[in-house]
Amino acid sequence: MKKNGFTIVELLASITILAIIMTLGIVCVNIVSARILQSNYENKKSFIELKAAEYASDTGFLYTNVDNLVKEGYLSADDKNDNVVNPVTKESMNCFIVQIHNENDNLYGTLTEEEECNNDNILQTNMHLGINVIKESDFFRVNDIWTNENVTLEVYFKDLDVAESDVEKIIWETNAFKEERDVANDFRTKNKYFVDVSQVVDTTYYVEVILKDKTTYYAKTTVKIDKQNPIIYDDEIKVSLKGNLMDRESILKVSVSDTNGSGIGGYYVGENPNCKDVNYVDLDDNYFEVPITNKIYYICVQDKVGNLSENMSTKKVDLVNLVPPSIQNRSDNLVLGTETYDFKNNVDASFGIFEGTISCNPTISKKNGTYDVTCTALSDNGLSSTSTFHVHHS
Repeated sequence: MKKNGFTIVELLASITILAIIMTLGIVCVNIVSARILQSNYENKKSFIELKAAEYASDTGFLYTNVDNLVKEGYLSADDKNDNVVNPVTKESMNCFIVQIHNENDNLYGTLTEEEECNNDNILQTNMHLGINVIKESDFFRVNDIWTNENVTLEVYFKDLDVAESDVEKIIWETNAFKEERDVANDFRTKNKYFVDVSQVVDTTYYVEVILKDKTTYYAKTTVKIDKQNPIIYDDEIKVSLKGNLMDRESILKVSVSDTNGSGIGGYYVGENPNCKDVNYVDLDDNYFEVPITNKIYYICVQDKVGNLSENMSTKKVDLVNLVPPSIQNRSDNLVLGTETYDFKNNVDASFGIFEGTISCNPTISKKNGTYDVTCTALSDNGLSSTSTFHVHHS
């Protein structure tokens, strides 16, 4: 007899299988949803840390919370109550603390789940610590100022009643190092950091002061030390003669540089060879031109902190004892084929501080034969030099 429909056992088995499939589907959906929410949280966290670094770069404050970033316009809120919402827990993140630190001369934020909801406390944490910058010769407290002296950094509390014995640790840090100091009731020594360089430094120094009750304060300052002599480039000193040779009305053209230091501050062109005893003309460039006549001149430059070119590259320009250009053959016996050859290519000439021209007779190669070629280097100072070489066509 033919059976119609399902038996009760078959129906129960089918229902059980469907229930298992639905359960597995719900679990998979929940897992995928959780992963998406966690990914959204990580993206939001990275964005908050990025904006906190921008905030630190703009303000110099290395400590904040999410709520302060919203109020200062660095973050947009997720609801009408100005809350930034955790996509996983659906709770407000506004009280979460963001610590900004330096790495490889870049600022990075680190979002923590430690909470500080009082923005006044956030502001005070940033404002209560300062760094004095003390030069060897005097005292100043202004960031981003170049000096040619070593400096001592001195961290201090501003308008805050903190006993020195309350300090547990001081951490000094740049992009190149991190030094932790246990204070151990020796705040007056450990709160100083000596910066000694031989050439140039342009670096931001960060300091973190941790009290014994774990309260932490932050500060930063920029140190700019330039002990590097400015440079006058030998091959960039040129004289352009104007008028006739007897008058020798000329323009002296000079290129200089302070590489990555404080920058060129002034120049001197005159008869005094002592760069320490001259008056400098202000210069905020790496090039200058000066009218000169038939004399011996000395060139000096100084950078913006007073370093002089004297020890490195003071230059003498002699327009009295003029010398002819030098000219040298590349080959004293030039063997040529059938191709045309420009004989200027067979000589090297140096005109010193002047411009000049090279001419040869004959100018280009003949088709055949053996002959001599004479080339002349004529300097703008009116003097010349010649050279001769032998040519043979193969």
